[in-house]
Order: sequence, then structure tokens, then C-alpha cells
Amino acid sequence: MTELADSDRTTGWMKDAFATGSDLGLVATPSFLIGTEAYIGGMSLDQKRDAIARARG
Repeated sequence: MTELADSDRTTGWMKDAFATGSDLGLVATPSFLIGTEAYIGGMSLDQKRDAIARARG
């Protein structure tokens, strides 16, 4: 498992994900994009469901 985590493929994916998040202003963990809205920080299941319902209209 450690070998997979340290592989060039995995670290490359992590760097790409970090760069994308930074470009979008998502600098906290966790961050969510739901529809056109960004949510920074933890969300309860009910909060996530409400955000998804709003995004669906």
C-alpha cells in the first residue's frame, strides 16, 4: 500500500488536485463543489442533502 501511495502516478494526481483546488479558491479540507456553489469546511449529511436539493432546483 505504501508503494502505491508513494508512486509517481498517485503523487502526480495529488499535485493536480491541489492545484485545481487552489485555482478554485478551495484551500480547506474538506471542500465541496455542489452545482455552482463552493462549500468550505465540514458539512453534515443534512447540509449536503440541502445543498444538492438547491443545486437541482
